[in-house]
Amino acid sequence: MSLPPSLPPSLPPSLLFLSQDAATSGNSVAARNLAVLMPDVSSALPLYYEAWKGALAVAAASAELEANGAAAVVVGGGLTPSQRVLLSLAAELSTVLAAAEDWAALASFLEEGVATAAAFAPQVSTLDAVLVAGVYVSLNVEDVATGPESALAVLGAEGPAGCFPTMGKTRAALMDLWFQAHQVSE
Repeated sequence: MSLPPSLPPSLPPSLLFLSQDAATSGNSVAARNLAVLMPDVSSALPLYYEAWKGALAVAAASAELEANGAAAVVVGGGLTPSQRVLLSLAAELSTVLAAAEDWAALASFLEEGVATAAAFAPQVSTLDAVLVAGVYVSLNVEDVATGPESALAVLGAEGPAGCFPTMGKTRAALMDLWFQAHQVSE
């Protein structure tokens, strides 16, 4: 893992340690932690992408070991550590890209990144943050004729395919998306 060129030139000692750890060991968690500490999204995104790439590599290696007979290490919720990291990073990246309103990058991440991660952690496609990100993409990238319908389908779905009932803390944002989808479709 190499450090992205967008890092600030003078890092405090604690960030320097994290950046060296991420660069030398390929530690996706260190890259993610460093991303969170960046002053802006443009500095954080390259680190998030490095963390994502590293997490996918670890998940692939873990899956290969399990396929060859190694016992899977399972932590809380019946997930492996690599699955937990993938799920956490998918939620964070979806949230960061949506907050930055980088719809093209978000659409690409959902189509390619989440699809790739689903091979190792099938739950990734039902994460609330990923579902909401898909709604944003539906309303901001997709064709006006189909986007609102796609958004309403997710917002109105029950169970794992929908997000409305499970996201109490962001209910106001979900209601805004619901009304936006209805306005665009009319």
